[in-house]
Amino acid sequence: MKNKGRRNSPFFIIMIKFVLIILSIFPNEDTITASWYGEKWNGRVMANGEIYDMTKNTAAYNKVPLGTKLRVYRARDTSRFVDVIVTDRVSKQYSHRIDLSKSAFSVLGKLKRGLIKVKIETMIINETEEGE
Repeated sequence: MKNKGRRNSPFFIIMIKFVLIILSIFPNEDTITASWYGEKWNGRVMANGEIYDMTKNTAAYNKVPLGTKLRVYRARDTSRFVDVIVTDRVSKQYSHRIDLSKSAFSVLGKLKRGLIKVKIETMIINETEEGE
């Protein structure tokens, strides 16, 4: 009797090819380093002109316009995520690529760690920001 396993079926082979094509078209976001900023910056004016509140889910990020909504995932556990609004910019002197508010960072990891690896998904792009 001939083995007619599912892995040899034409449907299975077509589905594998489809998945490989989709993955090549939409590659995974790079993993980047995130930090958090809190008490020292609380109450200061951000790049968008608003006052920083470390209890709100906000971020400093340079790759998208201010006002853009991002979903930030913990790189090693993508079931943990937080939605943030980009309200500020990261200084060029830092090696990390995104700063999360104290509140947003605490959803993804322990504050005492200071830095974590994350993946970012753009949810809503603010296209009204001038100069970007």
